[in-house]
Amino acid sequence: MKFAHRESEIVGHGLLPKQDWKQGDLAKARADYDAALKLDPKLAGSLYGRGLLKLKQGDKAGGDADIAAAKAIDAGIVQRAAKWGLRP
Repeated sequence: MKFAHRESEIVGHGLLPKQDWKQGDLAKARADYDAALKLDPKLAGSLYGRGLLKLKQGDKAGGDADIAAAKAIDAGIVQRAAKWGLRP
């Protein structure tokens, strides 16, 4: 399968991790976010999604830090992520 965008952009925007998350595979979702951020640490979508995932897993400090970093990179990330179905 070929994507119109780079794989890091697809993962970075939360599309792959969201699918894993919905299927209940939080470890896979976390690995997808981490992989995207390894390729590009400034992917606001991945930072925000990973932050929400960390909050869900009980890591408040880590989740808050990722969400704050995402907002610093992209002030509109909360609204855009809500369109992708990623909400606190």
